[in-house]
Amino acid sequence: MLTAAHFLSIPSEMFPFFLVMSCVAMSCAALGMARSGDMRDEESEDGGNDDGAHDDEAHDDEDPDYSGMESQIAALAQVANRSREQEAELANLYFAHAVKKQEYDELDDAVLSYNNGIALLDALYAPGGVDDDGARQLGHALLGRAVAENDNGDTRRALDDYDRAIDVLKPLADKQDGDAMYDIAGIRLNQGTIYHQLEEYDKANEVLDQSFLAFRALEKISDLGDTRFYMAKVSIAMGSLYRDTGEPIEKIIDVYDRAMRLLVELIDIGQMEHEHELAVVLLDKCTACYDACMEKEFASDRERNEALDAILLDVGRGVEILKKVAETGDPGACYDLFSAMITQGTMMLDLDKNDEALAVFDELLDSFKELGEVEDPIIRHQYAGLEENRGTALYNLDRYEEARQSFDCSVRLRQELLESDEIEEEDRIEFTIGLGSAYINRANAFGQLGQIDKAHADCKAASALIEPYAKEYGEDFQDLLEQINEISAALVS
Repeated sequence: MLTAAHFLSIPSEMFPFFLVMSCVAMSCAALGMARSGDMRDEESEDGGNDDGAHDDEAHDDEDPDYSGMESQIAALAQVANRSREQEAELANLYFAHAVKKQEYDELDDAVLSYNNGIALLDALYAPGGVDDDGARQLGHALLGRAVAENDNGDTRRALDDYDRAIDVLKPLADKQDGDAMYDIAGIRLNQGTIYHQLEEYDKANEVLDQSFLAFRALEKISDLGDTRFYMAKVSIAMGSLYRDTGEPIEKIIDVYDRAMRLLVELIDIGQMEHEHELAVVLLDKCTACYDACMEKEFASDRERNEALDAILLDVGRGVEILKKVAETGDPGACYDLFSAMITQGTMMLDLDKNDEALAVFDELLDSFKELGEVEDPIIRHQYAGLEENRGTALYNLDRYEEARQSFDCSVRLRQELLESDEIEEEDRIEFTIGLGSAYINRANAFGQLGQIDKAHADCKAASALIEPYAKEYGEDFQDLLEQINEISAALVS
């Protein structure tokens, strides 16, 4: 029996027009929008720019207020001996411009405008110290700049700005200012996510704990609204961290269950928008449990299969929730549904539920065909992986000629990807693993069809492809070489 293909995850902001089964059609523009990973939307005024130094004619057409804002900045920046009120007004215009630049994903310009505004505030408050209103303004500006810096890949500067924002807002929080307490709790969540990405796990764990406790304390301040969603978000982040740090599965399950309880409470009071998040948490928990089951030694195959079947049942629940949400046109739900169905189909293959897996992969491939010709290499790689997994299900069902046709498609797509000069080196390694896997699976199909010469040719092609990477990149490539040797030996015998 063959195993599932190697997949590379698609960043949500790259996910294109995706028509999911009977879901309503959605515009490419809607699906092109990236989902924000930030805890809380920043407070912002309308518009702004930095001294009118940048060419924003395109944005002027899209946003009629844009040119007017630039004119205000240019005029105010030229005023000599500005009053404190004018300095504060100009700082606000810079911050508004920075927010606008973030909306357009022009992050260098956004950071520059934040720099200009923050410099004005620093000079404005230096003589007598910052008052409460100034602290709130400066704290939010630092928070906004940190978000822009992090999105622009400058994580260390982002962490420094988050720390400074906390220092500025803390005196307000100490006075039980709910907004400041709320901001600090959200900053801690953002910091925890960054530290996790940087693999500074102890620091990530520390600040996520602080974030959760802060949000829980905010429950007592009723006029701030419900904090349960954010407590759930922190719990989800903790679950992801615990998985990467090898915590016991029981600890991982506890934080995911806590997140789900909080989300269910919100759904029960009519906040149906949290169904999407609930499905994602459920699926995260399922994959964690599945990985744990694959490593666990069971007393019998029956006990193992019962545990895996229970997980697969929960995956199915998550998929059904996401299908319902995707029908509303939510692009994030469509992306998560795609990933969930890949997980579902792959688990089915591992459990030898090949007919069910085939139906899932056919459903996904039908959706992909709605796209027409797609240029993005990551998406094409995913399509190739789906074809390979479809071939694997067919092979396991002894439908070798149909399997060979799916493997043909996977090989062709991946060969085209590797011939491109535009792919990143990291992606090239992933695509190489994928093509090697497709060659190996097609060799198996050729062997079953009695086409031994073609099987040997695929083994030879896979070996030539994989060997240059094996020493440097390790386990994945070594595993493929072992598979090639096993198939070659079987063909000779």
